[in-house]
Amino acid sequence: MTSLAVSAVGGAQLTAGGTSRGEVPARLSLGALDGGARPALGRMRLDDPLLGAFGWNRFRTPSVERPRESAFFRGSYGSGHWSMVPRLALDERAIGVGLPSPTISAPLLGGDDSHLTLDLLATTRPPAEKACARRPLTIGRYGAEQDTFSLLSCDGEVLPDAIDRLSVLLRPPGVERPELPLPEDPDPEARARGEWVPGVRLVAPRLLWLLEQVGEAFPRKAIYVMSGYRAGGHEGQHKKARAIDLYVVGVPNERLFKFCKRLHDAGCGYYPNSLFVHFDVRRPGSGKASWIDASGPGQPSQYVDAWPPASAKAP
Repeated sequence: MTSLAVSAVGGAQLTAGGTSRGEVPARLSLGALDGGARPALGRMRLDDPLLGAFGWNRFRTPSVERPRESAFFRGSYGSGHWSMVPRLALDERAIGVGLPSPTISAPLLGGDDSHLTLDLLATTRPPAEKACARRPLTIGRYGAEQDTFSLLSCDGEVLPDAIDRLSVLLRPPGVERPELPLPEDPDPEARARGEWVPGVRLVAPRLLWLLEQVGEAFPRKAIYVMSGYRAGGHEGQHKKARAIDLYVVGVPNERLFKFCKRLHDAGCGYYPNSLFVHFDVRRPGSGKASWIDASGPGQPSQYVDAWPPASAKAP
């Protein structure tokens, strides 16, 4: 709800109500002016359509692509915590709204020198003591390295350090673990290869959304990553840091594969002769993809329509 903080002198009153998504009717009564005149102020818009051009809510959820730079607007002192609070004061000749910035003044009554001066004072809300986060997930990788952290906030936004921590876990084998948090700006040489620091590419934000779905479907189960970002001559979603080969401890891969196929805009690969299920995230609206590859580790792909094969099923 939009609120107006009001102080009045000499009998002036300002009342307003409504929400920030509509027009707020404002009414002013000036009992102190000669003749008891009560000029009408009309309607004051608090949702100027020009503000929508900035697209502050464009990246609200991780199910939509979100640039790293947008994290600035979600911080404790970001634009999402700003509010506009008008203040009103009255003297014998003018009504003014106190602001440090230049004010707009307009005559209240034709023929006299009473003016209305209106301005807005930007204030900030104090930061919350503790951000609400969803249940943390335990994610491990080869080499006995693991981390336990939350991926999303309660309202579905990517938490500030989640992309850094997951990107580090999904680095290729043999890459030394960098310090966290990752630097604010990419390493110049790594940036030329699409990486943030050598050997670490920032994962797609929707990959965190996907892992959150896995964690909610199989609560309190550790997730083990077999492969994440692949550098060098690799192609496909792994090279773009949009794919994970994983298994969930205590969950059959057949069940994990069936779950993956229920996700929107995701790729799902079942490898019955390997230890993992392939998950990847596609651009919103691109649809689903799934396949079964019966090849073993290190063998050429062998795609089949079903598993086990029809010839192997009992009559």
